[in-house]
Amino acid sequence: MAQDRGSRSVDDIALTLWVVLARAFGSVERHSRASVASFGLSTTEFAVLDVLHHKGELAVCEVRRRILVESSSMTYVVDKLVAGGLVARRPSRRDRRVILLALTSRGRELVKRVLPRHAARMRHAVGALSPSDQARAVRLLRRLGLGAAERPPSDVAAHGRRAPRASPRGPRHRAEPAPAIAEALPARRRGLATAWRGSAPD
Repeated sequence: MAQDRGSRSVDDIALTLWVVLARAFGSVERHSRASVASFGLSTTEFAVLDVLHHKGELAVCEVRRRILVESSSMTYVVDKLVAGGLVARRPSRRDRRVILLALTSRGRELVKRVLPRHAARMRHAVGALSPSDQARAVRLLRRLGLGAAERPPSDVAAHGRRAPRASPRGPRHRAEPAPAIAEALPARRRGLATAWRGSAPD
């Protein structure tokens, strides 16, 4: 009986961690979305500009991998950024099937103007934690993300029943990039899309 109580306690902690993590993400993301929207950009558009600013010219597939969006969403976002004169695209000289993206001069000017303001707003969003607590949170969350990525999803639900599988014809989930929590640590900041490496490793 004591062992059962201990097992339930561990399970409760894991579930509580998941709920708290999800709620914390939602609270911080609210600040990020509001900040990005004030620049006239969507979260995904800002993430594309940010990763190109920090990494330079990249293939479309590499940008998509780093900011965690589906191919259809990526095409729409890139089309908007190109139409707005913020991003240029060209076929690779080595393989013309590969499309490369890079910031235009207008795109670089925009990022340099808005990034410091966004970083300041995100520092405010995570200001409930001291800088040392923020650094510790980054280490713990990175370890959590990497560990979860290495573990195959369990397909066995409680009481030994198999968990239902999602229909392959169901609606596809559009992933949004994680908020730049690590922006509160300027010395370690590597850009909005790469601050969370548990989901998109280099």
